[in-house]
Amino acid sequence: MFAHTSNTETGLRIVQLIIMVELVDIPIVQPLSEWIWGTDNAVVCLSELPLLSMPCFSQLFTKALGVAIICGSMLNKVPIMVNMMNSQSAAGISRNSLYGEVMVYANAALYGHLLGHPFTAFGENVSLLLQNVILIIMTW
Repeated sequence: MFAHTSNTETGLRIVQLIIMVELVDIPIVQPLSEWIWGTDNAVVCLSELPLLSMPCFSQLFTKALGVAIICGSMLNKVPIMVNMMNSQSAAGISRNSLYGEVMVYANAALYGHLLGHPFTAFGENVSLLLQNVILIIMTW
């Protein structure tokens, strides 16, 4: 029974190594894994890929959540922009509130950048800053 378990474990390890070699051979996988897990942990987490350990899964989940938040924030001001373009008017939009939001989002984005946080931690502020700048241009 122990010999069978050993063969099974050896076979599983060989399959994992084959999967890892195939993944590492794909050009985008190495830079992407280094972005997610860092240069030190990328190979370790790729070798555990079918079932990630808790630190690897946690880092992957954090990056995925940050990217999802940034993608969602890109659509935040779009309905206002569409309404302004359809009506050809900026009636009801307070320029002062747009100026205030630009200051808040610029401050938050610069703060995250200066502290060296990853872009996924403050990227939604950059997205909202750009959208508010576009709204200010549209209201002029």
